[in-house]
Amino acid sequence: MKTLVFTNQKGGVGKSALCCLMAHHLVRLGLRVLVLDVDHQGNTTRALVKSGKPLQSATTADQVFTDPAATVEAEKFVLVPSDYDGLLELLDYPVDERNILATNMRRFLRASAADKFDVCLVDTGPNPDIRVLSALVSADFVLAPIDLGQEAIDGIGKLINAPEVGIATVMGSGLNPSLKFLGMLPTRVKAVALHKENMRTIFSSSQYRSMLLTLVDDPKSGDDFAMVADRTVIQQCQASGQFIGEIRDQTAARETWREVKPVLDRITHLMGVA
Repeated sequence: MKTLVFTNQKGGVGKSALCCLMAHHLVRLGLRVLVLDVDHQGNTTRALVKSGKPLQSATTADQVFTDPAATVEAEKFVLVPSDYDGLLELLDYPVDERNILATNMRRFLRASAADKFDVCLVDTGPNPDIRVLSALVSADFVLAPIDLGQEAIDGIGKLINAPEVGIATVMGSGLNPSLKFLGMLPTRVKAVALHKENMRTIFSSSQYRSMLLTLVDDPKSGDDFAMVADRTVIQQCQASGQFIGEIRDQTAARETWREVKPVLDRITHLMGVA
């Protein structure tokens, strides 16, 4: 089983929408998919429950951290749902006991879920806490959706290098040296001056440019880099639980799916699962 974590220490960048899109896409490809929602806001949980597609596990996300015997059902598509109160209680654990939470999550992924699924997708919240760290130290891959607002651009350094939960910090700390960073993915991209200028800022930085998710192995131009445009239909589908790839009677949905599918295909390819 390959595990992919969606992370960013800023909310509202489209992590949950992307996680849901990816889950539906992988299921359509015939893969067995587990979704673990460790964000107490539960946006992924609400959208997937509304879709009616996955089995909602009897095990909740907080139990994955706290119960060393936590298990999960073996079905084609399973959601381990967020639990608001339970996940917030994790933050009250003493620092010297937090390794237990990470150990339990790793055991769950490697012992309970590994033989039942091909892919596990983990949606994390924006708080740089033990839930995010536990996900990163247990994952095979990490993807960072970003938006192009000024605050998000200013926060890229923290996303990569923050103490404990920065992507480069985890990769270089020995906690998970095999973790692979698929890249930053600009999402909710608008055709406005600020977003265009901030995209130019990223491209002009050799460091940041090299961290962007690409659609090809050897990018030559801006068209070779992945992005997700700000489309109302994506937000509508997230609210209703619909999967945009299955909507055939709306022009906007079909056009948006043509834009999004290559991005999902690229992530799937880089994970080596299809």
